[in-house]
Amino acid sequence: MGMEDVVQTVENEIEKIVTKETEELISALSKKGKEETLLVLQYHLYTENMFERIILASIPRGDLLIDNAGLSYHQKLCIINALDVIEDRYIQSLRKLNKVRNECSHERDKEILLADMELIGRPLGKQFSKLKHEAGNNFKELSIKTFAAIGAKLVAAIVKLEYSLPKSSS
Repeated sequence: MGMEDVVQTVENEIEKIVTKETEELISALSKKGKEETLLVLQYHLYTENMFERIILASIPRGDLLIDNAGLSYHQKLCIINALDVIEDRYIQSLRKLNKVRNECSHERDKEILLADMELIGRPLGKQFSKLKHEAGNNFKELSIKTFAAIGAKLVAAIVKLEYSLPKSSS
């Protein structure tokens, strides 16, 4: 077998691998249940942006942290927790959200299930029970309502900080 034959064989093997991986990607993106995964990923990004707004409004030169420290979601959440701007139960839910998001990034075929949403919502206690009751069997509605409940607390903290309103206990 000459050098050209070896090169051609390697190129053919590479093409097979690329084709197989591409088919797996298309299959993963086409799978039922990806809508919920995308919802989790989108919400995760949204909350990270809210964390940055809280840091910018709370810490003199918070921009240096945001722009230069290369902080992870977890680290930003730790800062938010230390700033004591939202209740611990919401911090716990955001930690669980990050755990589920991390599973999505490490498991190619990760599907978001009711158990994942319960993990995220459980720290909210009775509030989550009420949301589950309101959503009935509609998993997407439960997800959106849970994310909205957590997001509302983050938005309230942002508004209070950005407009220098006194912190309340709610």
